Amino acid sequence: PDKYRNTLRTAVSLARDHGVLRGWFTGTGATIVREVPQCAVYFVTYDTIRRVCATAAGAKYETAGIVLAGGSAGVMQWVVTYPLDVIKSRIQAFPPGTYNGMADCARQSLRAEGPMVFFRGIEMALLRAFPLHASIFLTCETIHGFLAKLREEQAEEQRWTEKGGGEFE
Repeated sequence: PDKYRNTLRTAVSLARDHGVLRGWFTGTGATIVREVPQCAVYFVTYDTIRRVCATAAGAKYETAGIVLAGGSAGVMQWVVTYPLDVIKSRIQAFPPGTYNGMADCARQSLRAEGPMVFFRGIEMALLRAFPLHASIFLTCETIHGFLAKLREEQAEEQRWTEKGGGEFE
């Protein structure tokens, strides 16, 4: 429909039809309920696998450990929290007031479509999860390493200057 043609029109239409709070923020609570366990699973999985890889394979295979840990973290977060994401998405996609909270959404969805409703589409989420999150963590760790090296070089230069060694070239 024309009222959803772009972001601004959508925002105006939602505010006009449902009020600013209900129109713009429906599903925010469900998003938080999904995000907290999702982030916990994500980072605990990454950290655990990263440590195991570092211990088992050593620094020589650091990049492979980052890729394995990052990809696995992405897959694991979806496996554990996908039903919460389905509930969150339904609350956001249906008109405000369709569901009276997450439990009501889960009950109505289960009654109408059966238990597999909570896993519809998980295949695509899992298919993209490993390469996406492996690349995210590899990029973050690479940049983090670069910045740490840069900070160390700056600290070394500062120490040199404070000792009276002049400018560091």
